[in-house]
Amino acid sequence: MDLAQVYHTWISECFPAAIRIADRFHVHGYVIECVQGVRKAVQSRNIGFRIKCRNMEGI
Repeated sequence: MDLAQVYHTWISECFPAAIRIADRFHVHGYVIECVQGVRKAVQSRNIGFRIKCRNMEGI
C-alpha cells in the first residue's frame, strides 16, 4: 500500500492485510517537509540576531 494518506482509509478497509511501504518518492517528500519546518522555526527564532548582525556590518 502506498504511503499517501488519501489511499490509507479505503485501502485498509478493502484490503485489511495490506501493508504500507515506504517508497522513495514519499520518503523524500516527508524529509523535505520536515527539514523545511525546522529551517523555518530556526529562522523565525533568529530574526532578531540576523538584524543585529546586519546593523553591525559597517562597524
